[in-house]
Amino acid sequence: MNRFERAAREAWAELAPSAVATLEDPSLFFSELASQAETAWLELSAQLAGPMPPEETYLERVSRLESAKRQAAELVINDWCRPPAAAMEDSADEQDQTSRLVHQLAREVAAATDTDV
Repeated sequence: MNRFERAAREAWAELAPSAVATLEDPSLFFSELASQAETAWLELSAQLAGPMPPEETYLERVSRLESAKRQAAELVINDWCRPPAAAMEDSADEQDQTSRLVHQLAREVAAATDTDV
């Protein structure tokens, strides 16, 4: 299991457990997703790294390439490993409930301090 498969399994389990439960073959699903994410990461890493400047030293090159790999990994994990919004209905409901509670609390604080919100 590579890092993308691990990240996808964790994200889906946390954000869309009901969607995971409906998968016919979760192992195959996450394995294929990780394979596609790995390909995307390789391509994006190369794009972000760009061409090697002629005056670049060895250590500068290593730093540039490693930075591109880390940035690409973050982007790929966010884009490929998280479930789509439609699968995260429970999470959206929780966010709406949290938002309502925050607004309610703000109104209560405003009323207690006699200010408008």
